[in-house]
Amino acid sequence: MNDRFEPEVTGMLAARAKVDRSTVELTRASIAALPNRGSSRTARFGSRLRGLSVRRSPALSLVGVGALLVAIVAVSLFGRFQSAPLGPSSPAPSMATPWTSSSASPGVMPTPSAIRTGPAYSETLPVLLTGSHMAFAGWSPDGSRYAIVSDGARSPVTHLFDRSGAEVGSVARGGMFQFAWLDANRFVVISSDASVNSPGPLAFLGRVGSTQLTNLGQYDSLLGGPSGSVALARTGNGDPSVTTKHQYVVMSADGSVSKLRDGDPAGWSRDGSLLAVFHATSLASAPSDVVQEPLGSLEVVRSTGETVVSTQKLNFANPYGAAFSPDGTRVAFGYDVAPLTGTAQIAVLDIRTGHVTIIPQSGPLTWASNDQLLIAYTSTDYGKTPSAIMSWSAVTGRVTTYGPGDTVGASGLGTVVIGSDTTHVFTWTTTTGGSTRTGTFSLGYSMGTWIPDYSWSPDGSSLILTVGDYNIGNPMDAVLAQF
Repeated sequence: MNDRFEPEVTGMLAARAKVDRSTVELTRASIAALPNRGSSRTARFGSRLRGLSVRRSPALSLVGVGALLVAIVAVSLFGRFQSAPLGPSSPAPSMATPWTSSSASPGVMPTPSAIRTGPAYSETLPVLLTGSHMAFAGWSPDGSRYAIVSDGARSPVTHLFDRSGAEVGSVARGGMFQFAWLDANRFVVISSDASVNSPGPLAFLGRVGSTQLTNLGQYDSLLGGPSGSVALARTGNGDPSVTTKHQYVVMSADGSVSKLRDGDPAGWSRDGSLLAVFHATSLASAPSDVVQEPLGSLEVVRSTGETVVSTQKLNFANPYGAAFSPDGTRVAFGYDVAPLTGTAQIAVLDIRTGHVTIIPQSGPLTWASNDQLLIAYTSTDYGKTPSAIMSWSAVTGRVTTYGPGDTVGASGLGTVVIGSDTTHVFTWTTTTGGSTRTGTFSLGYSMGTWIPDYSWSPDGSSLILTVGDYNIGNPMDAVLAQF
């Protein structure tokens, strides 16, 4: 999907002036499963759907909806292949040779000794895997395994590795694909494989080393958490004014699912005890040729379903994501009371008191600590104000400049990475035991301006990123940073 297609798509939308809500909901989930590329407008839009919020205008909305339509075609083409069993024999792109250590200890992650075909770009970090349409799918809760998605020769495969770098299994299924770890040996996937006779996407429970997948039923999307918590969602048609509401279930450690609950899962706390859920109550005003966005409130519930706190007195657009502080006492999310015409901001809900603080910033966000939120602020005044990493303190309530750049990531356990997706140079700082270490690395190519929290290992010592742009047809690298 190239930027040059946007004028054509926008014109097409203006002529057609219709987009089906159920199609948009499916596409939102599909975009969430694709890699995030900074040089693609569609990818940036996908990031917004996964939890970010940007200032919008009617013109931008048309471009975004156009990107949704293009994504429908891309996902359709991307998913037309035969399903394959899970197992170590599944096809794989070129990858690093197995590392010398076979230890699965979460504390040590050796550097790969060689790359079969060489990296696609001039990174200063070790390359774990080289392929196309790469995306990191997450760490197991104990940090002993991780998953990377690559489409190889147009056949998406999720490769499962142990911490030594040895591949221990893989999953290949068609259509929209999502993945989440349940524990170090089990995982959940959602697939809309056209070869399966189903009216919608299906969820499956799998096990490392087994070719068997257990059908869990029809679900449209999933939300995984760092502790192995998994919620499966049914989005219906996305319109809160009709009978069919969005609903979800929560999986238990034994693989069973709860009864259906109302709402859209938006974010898990790190320990899996709390879940942020968006409840749509109305539709925002919008021109007749633009899909209306739901408005509602955010509720924090226990994994068992009991309400802890809610923002029901507020009314805002679905943030498509919520980030809990490491200790689970606060949750930050995009706050937009007037989609298309309003100014997007960030809200922080104090779970202990129910108080909501509105921060006059917008952009990718992450918690550096329990009381420090970092935001990659991008100017909307056409370059008059430079991009910067901003810091909000829960102690003082003040917003200050943390450093230059347009990309930020934080483990929440003492390590922060900031840098520029233009120069591709990044600086990291690690503070442990009263001492501070710093360093830099270069990626050689774009990785987008969003470092998801799930890219960090549970102990905060390792970070896996994907580098490159699948839109231009070149290979991509999955790289490892250790701190």
